[in-house]
Amino acid sequence: MKKRLMALACVAVLTLGMSMTALATNPSVQAGIVTGVEGAKDKEGTSAKVIVEAIHDNHEHDEEKDYISTEANVKKELANLKVEVKTGEKVQVLDVKNVEIEGDASLVKFPLTITFKVNGIKAGDKVILLHYVSDAKGWEKLDTITGNGTVTATFNSLSPVAFIKLADAKAPATGEPISLMLAGAVVALGTVGTVVSKKRK
Repeated sequence: MKKRLMALACVAVLTLGMSMTALATNPSVQAGIVTGVEGAKDKEGTSAKVIVEAIHDNHEHDEEKDYISTEANVKKELANLKVEVKTGEKVQVLDVKNVEIEGDASLVKFPLTITFKVNGIKAGDKVILLHYVSDAKGWEKLDTITGNGTVTATFNSLSPVAFIKLADAKAPATGEPISLMLAGAVVALGTVGTVVSKKRK
């Protein structure tokens, strides 16, 4: 009976592990990847208060978020902006946020350089920000500098921003460590089952 329970537990963990991997590689937006702002300074070096917020249902930018949240549309925009996506390179939409000045926006002298807190990002990762410019009715590409848990970019205006990661298809997607932990749990369960079985003999 205990052997059957152990087998069922292993199957459950494996199933959960596979579902987490599928979520990690899904091009849809992964909420909570961009958690806030580490700092922001305008062209005069003055610190600015910037907030990043989720784009909720019935928000004025829902249409833009829905559009840029799919891999096909992101690739289309990158192609229009002459951004090369190498063969075998995967495009991952990490998050889409609305970025705004907190307080009196007229006091901020653009361009504004913002450092975002982004979970799962390491220095050297290839991250592109697509910024929606309402006046131009389209998306612009912003160059970035990545650090451990940060992405920095310079803006001439603020509005919805899509955080896009380009990575080799063999590289683990953001969130992949969870699946590795689950795999470890499977191994641990298997080891326990083996020990219990030997003791019974």
